[in-house]
Amino acid sequence: MQCLASVGFVQVDGRDVQHEGKPWYDVIVPAYFRLSGLPFTWPGRLLLDLLVGAAELCSLIPSGIIKVIRITIYPTTQANLTH
Repeated sequence: MQCLASVGFVQVDGRDVQHEGKPWYDVIVPAYFRLSGLPFTWPGRLLLDLLVGAAELCSLIPSGIIKVIRITIYPTTQANLTH
């Protein structure tokens, strides 16, 4: 942490999640009934594509965000391989 602080990073929050009872990967596991896991499900990816695409068309968010989401959220989908 000292080397990060020396270049300007500020620690906003810190906690040890090892003993909270959930594995570290719990937030990226596909889940239909949990909002954090929804983007990793098939309907969640479709909904995310539609909402972000509509926001790009309306100029509410910068153009190209949908490409970033396809790379970071679900990099192995067929949609990413065709673009």
